[in-house]
Amino acid sequence: MNDDTSLVRMVVEGLAKKHNWTYEVAIEAFYKSDTCRALSDRETGVFTFAPREIIELFDEGFIYSN
Repeated sequence: MNDDTSLVRMVVEGLAKKHNWTYEVAIEAFYKSDTCRALSDRETGVFTFAPREIIELFDEGFIYSN
């Protein structure tokens, strides 16, 4: 996920704003999620998604199995 730092930041900021969370709460929730794991796995292609699409996956409880 090293190359996706700005994408992760945009997703976390979007989650914080959408859910009225602090940045710290949003980053912890995202980093513990299957959506984040899928983002870091290049085979899923999630790294090509727009931040709003990744937020939708997170909100839908996206389940990632590798």
